[in-house]
Amino acid sequence: MCAALVLGELPPPRMGSCQSDEECAITTDAPCCSCCPGVPRAVSRSEPSPDCSNKNCGFVPCKTVLCKSPQDPSTLQAVCRAGTCRAEPVEVKNPSLCSSDADCVVLSSYLCCPLCCPPAPEAMTRAELQLKQERCETTVCTAMVRCAPENCPPPPAPSHAVCRSNHCALVPSAPDPVAPAAECRSDRDCTVSYPDPVDSSCSTSPCGCCPGQPQAVPVSKNLGKPVPKPPPPKKSPFGLSQPPGQAPNCAPCPRPLPGTAACQSGRCVLKEPRRGVRSNRGRPND
Repeated sequence: MCAALVLGELPPPRMGSCQSDEECAITTDAPCCSCCPGVPRAVSRSEPSPDCSNKNCGFVPCKTVLCKSPQDPSTLQAVCRAGTCRAEPVEVKNPSLCSSDADCVVLSSYLCCPLCCPPAPEAMTRAELQLKQERCETTVCTAMVRCAPENCPPPPAPSHAVCRSNHCALVPSAPDPVAPAAECRSDRDCTVSYPDPVDSSCSTSPCGCCPGQPQAVPVSKNLGKPVPKPPPPKKSPFGLSQPPGQAPNCAPCPRPLPGTAACQSGRCVLKEPRRGVRSNRGRPND
């Protein structure tokens, strides 16, 4: 009678054939007529689970069966090895290891309990930071003693985290580029200047130089000069002078481009007048 007592019938192996890991899975199906939970194992996804609905197990005294604690199925992964699905332990990655700079962060403030002085910056992986944040949920902070912030060390130089030899490290950050100083705050701080032309050969001409193209500059840097007056006529080599009032035959200077100076984003810019707008000055009444 005891020999006929069946505590559990082990199913046939379900280690099916495979070609890739995606065709395998971890199952915890227990054998038919078994009192204990199934042992995690790898099977082929294409193979059906055993049908125990029509299985006559008879009397099974499960209360007298001592079951072992099964292995956590999350610690196993199904892989395809030599055309067969097999269960292998999941490789647990060290949370302190990194593979690229994107895995690293800089922790420059306290996570759980406030401190009198800010903590020194620390480079760590995102996985380490997540573990620290999870521990903070169960951390009980004590009352902070009276502190003097003026006794804290000066703040460290800016730095950022990088991955070096699979570990996060701090490296100094390049200083931010210094923005140019503002030239103006309003349009009144700007003016239109007509600097001297690049070609200075006209300075020795009797007619002088014409003003250069207009530029918008701060009022304090207006280097424009008025058009020099024609020099007095030279005396003839025979001691005779030119008739009074006679000036050298000089061509008129080109009309300078119209425009006004304005302040935009702290810089003086030259604004051209709108096209199609004409002045009514000097126009006779209809």
